[in-house]
Amino acid sequence: MRHRALSFSLLATLVLLFSIMPVSAAEAGVNLDPDTAGTPVDSFVRDDISFDLKAWNISVSLTENAIGNNTTVAISTQICVNSGFCHPPEPMTLEEIGNGTYSGSATPMEDHTYINWRFILSYEDNSTERLPASGWSKIWSDCWLDLHSDPPLWGGNSCPEEVVEDEGFLPSIGVLGTTATLMLAGATYINRKNKD
Repeated sequence: MRHRALSFSLLATLVLLFSIMPVSAAEAGVNLDPDTAGTPVDSFVRDDISFDLKAWNISVSLTENAIGNNTTVAISTQICVNSGFCHPPEPMTLEEIGNGTYSGSATPMEDHTYINWRFILSYEDNSTERLPASGWSKIWSDCWLDLHSDPPLWGGNSCPEEVVEDEGFLPSIGVLGTTATLMLAGATYINRKNKD
């Protein structure tokens, strides 16, 4: 019995520690681009900042080899808002503007934090490849809220002064995770005690 209690305590401590760690290692406000070296993507150009209710634009060009091998490219986007919610990923509509060069845009809603995006390459043998291979590339908005900092931190060049000064009460993900972990541990303990 003592061994089980010790194991449970250790597990609860580990879960607690992981729940207060930042979810993302990416630095708030710093755009992330995929590494396209050695891939069918020859080059891409994209807007450096996204704005509420305005089109964020990107264009991508494939290499001559990729064009000759019938490789195609798609772009998937996911828009996240300052409350911490991320909308489901959506495919971007691309228009071919030249031989192997495509252009598209995504229009974020109000109060968005950033746009996650990635290339999806499709090959002649029906296989696909994502760039980046895991996770997302990221474009930050002109007014964003970093919920991973403690306290939450506003950033961007276009935040109204009253928003930046009044951070208000926004519990961090770590506090919510800790609370949920403690509640789960308590419920498990009560459940086990009732079974004995």
